[in-house]
Amino acid sequence: MSEPGAPGSGFATAPRIAFLVPHTHWDREWYRTFADFRVSMTRIVREVLDRLEQDPAFTHFLLDGQAILARDHCEIYPEDAERIRSLVREGRMSLGPWYVLPEENQLSGESLVRNFLWGERTVRSVANLTRRDAEEFLALAPVIPVRTDVHTYALEEANAALDDLRAGRFQGAAVLVP
Repeated sequence: MSEPGAPGSGFATAPRIAFLVPHTHWDREWYRTFADFRVSMTRIVREVLDRLEQDPAFTHFLLDGQAILARDHCEIYPEDAERIRSLVREGRMSLGPWYVLPEENQLSGESLVRNFLWGERTVRSVANLTRRDAEEFLALAPVIPVRTDVHTYALEEANAALDDLRAGRFQGAAVLVP
């Protein structure tokens, strides 16, 4: 195997920063039934709760982008509701802001807004970020030197996108579009 940065190695020579976010992505129903997915979800959530409570080096977990995961879990294990609330209050667990993760291409704008508002109402009592936090951040966004650099590739150009990424031909993100 070639050394990183060596010609033909497929690795860019410039240092890169990567962020690892321990998280779940929860499909309530997809290629298995809701009941089947729920069995595996509750097992995973219990393992995460135990780990967060017992391992101080495990500092944060993003439970999901949808609040209903916590509700689905607590229907089976109601005793875990306070564990989740406590970890969220401590800033060690995050969830939401959606109530149910939407299929944005299949819904109207109004249903997306209502889904977000219902999610916000659901997690308000446990969320460690508030709407005011978001408003304050967005007010600062124009004065913070944040630059988004996104390169789009047609779906059939996926291999070229990977080649460009590996060769360090751009900084930022690559997005494949149909």
